[in-house]
Amino acid sequence: MTQTVLTAASSPPGIVLLLIQFIDSIFTFFNFTQWRRHIPFGLCDASSNCWLLTETSGWPGQFLPDLPSYSTFLSENNLNHGLSSLYTFAFRTPTTSLGSLTTKDSLIVLTLLVITIRHIKAVLLPTFCNFGRKVGISTHGPQWEHQNRVRIMKFGEYVFRFLYHSILSAVGMWCFWNASWWDGSKGGTSNLWMDFPNQSIEVGMIWYYFIQGAYNIDALISLAEHSVIIKTQIPRGLEFPIKLSWSPNIRGDFREMALHHVITNLLVIGSSHFRLTRAGSMVFMVHDISDIPVDMSKLANFMKWKITTIFCFVLMLIGWLRYRLGILPFVILRSIIYETHLVCASGVIPFDLYRMWYPIFFALMVSIIALHVHWFIMLIQIGWVLCKKGETHDLTEHKTGEDQTSTDK
Repeated sequence: MTQTVLTAASSPPGIVLLLIQFIDSIFTFFNFTQWRRHIPFGLCDASSNCWLLTETSGWPGQFLPDLPSYSTFLSENNLNHGLSSLYTFAFRTPTTSLGSLTTKDSLIVLTLLVITIRHIKAVLLPTFCNFGRKVGISTHGPQWEHQNRVRIMKFGEYVFRFLYHSILSAVGMWCFWNASWWDGSKGGTSNLWMDFPNQSIEVGMIWYYFIQGAYNIDALISLAEHSVIIKTQIPRGLEFPIKLSWSPNIRGDFREMALHHVITNLLVIGSSHFRLTRAGSMVFMVHDISDIPVDMSKLANFMKWKITTIFCFVLMLIGWLRYRLGILPFVILRSIIYETHLVCASGVIPFDLYRMWYPIFFALMVSIIALHVHWFIMLIQIGWVLCKKGETHDLTEHKTGEDQTSTDK
């Protein structure tokens, strides 16, 4: 039995091609390259249009240009290892192994950045919480502290998020404000895919991705820490020595947030690995900019500032509509649907390889947008309660609203 290349009419869907590639790789790993000959019941004989007979192009790594590692950089430039060489490699040289988060060099840096972010939070969050405590007491009286300990803790978290999203939004606009993919007169979003896979990965893009990747990994870890209580116990019978339970402070939209963080990290790592950082940077900016009024409204609501909460809430709705329900689906997703085939224009990337991976990225993006629609409906519900009762019930924190539902001016 021989492999055949199927005609376009009988060619399997892209996701099936990817499955065939996985199967072929597994059998190849076990040195069983002729596995197709042993398919039973004559399901895939030479005269059939069996999908399993399809030849696939292989994995993307076979077609993506090599990214020079730090050791290669030293060798090619006749340099010795030292702080100067390390600085030049990390902050002066584009398109290195740091341009993909899945290389060995990048994994080391990414791990260090996650640890750094967690240490920074450990130092700053108590300070932010203390600030929120003082402001709350000065506004609502000394009894407010005893009734709002959870609010104070969350206030510190959202101050950090507000600062992060504000700084990264400014950095993103500084680095990419004149990028061709944002400018319709220069070709707009088609530049996300043109010249692929030979697009340069600039140093600014490399570190922008590093910070975003580290932050999103930490966000997933923090969500788990705040939502799940881990206890050890002496096992009895078939009991497991570790017992998991939900935290009483679990978010009201924990499932949605957990799914969002998982999808986001898959997109971050996947877009970096596949060298699709231009498109990834657009998604980052859309989320960061729209997150600023979200954080502001959270802060105002936790402090029970009614007028400020209403103002920030209106800004949040406008930002959500403009960026997450506007640019994300009608600019970025539209480009993914109609323009991503341009990655094959250079002739380097086989079309069937594009078809193999397109459904995954498309599904992840659609899932993100579906979550944004779900949250927007939740925001409308919050706004209705705010207008009808003059109370701020944050359904993303607790399904039945905040513990303290009345708001003070």
